[in-house]
Amino acid sequence: MKIEMIILGVALWACQPANSTSENIKGNTVIQVEPNCEVAIQFINNYVVFCNAKNPNIGLLDWVNSQSVVTTGFKLELENMLVAAEKNDPQLGLGFDPIFDAQDYPDKGFEVDKQDSTYVLVKGVDWPDFRLSLRLTLEDGRWLVDGAGVINIPANKRAKR
Repeated sequence: MKIEMIILGVALWACQPANSTSENIKGNTVIQVEPNCEVAIQFINNYVVFCNAKNPNIGLLDWVNSQSVVTTGFKLELENMLVAAEKNDPQLGLGFDPIFDAQDYPDKGFEVDKQDSTYVLVKGVDWPDFRLSLRLTLEDGRWLVDGAGVINIPANKRAKR
């Protein structure tokens, strides 16, 4: 009887169509299949707080490297971008913020404007015309930020400036 129940359970699980629900179960852990926009909002709003604080003791790369909701690929791409820009122009560097893809940003943070698959378009709370694209990816059952502004975002997915 126990074996028959296990076989029935496996058969029912195997017959489910792919992506039929927004959650999959892996072992005893529920994995959300649809991207979690809250991860993107949390990241970008924490970045606004960091930028508003203007703490000279913590640089951009140090702050990003301390974020657990950001992929290693994001961190490496940002580092490569900053190193190349400093090598090219030691005085100016990039000349803009690569996460915001701009020099200025909405001081009061962002909210979700719309979502397209793993891309999240956010808009400024106090500056609704300021939009920014972020990309999420699923790693080890967690949604992480893998792109923002010009970092790992293809030109056709970037917010228009």
